[in-house]
Amino acid sequence: MWANQLNQLDHNIEAMLNKLKQLQYENQRLQAREQQLLQEKTLLADKNQTAKHKIESMINKLKEFEALTTQIS
Repeated sequence: MWANQLNQLDHNIEAMLNKLKQLQYENQRLQAREQQLLQEKTLLADKNQTAKHKIESMINKLKEFEALTTQIS
C-alpha cells in the first residue's frame, strides 16, 4: 500500500516538474516575444513621428507656395 502511494507521489512530482519546465520555457519565449514587440513598437513610433514631421513640413511649404502665388497674381 505504501509502495503504491509512494509511486503515485513520485509520478505526480515528475509530472509537476515536467509541467514546471514547460511553463518556464513558455514564459521565456513569451518574454522574448514581448521584448521584440516593444522594440518594434518603439521603431514604429519613431517612423510615425518622422512621417508626421515630413508631412507637417510639406504642408508648411505648400502654404508658403500658396501665399507666394497669391501675392504674384
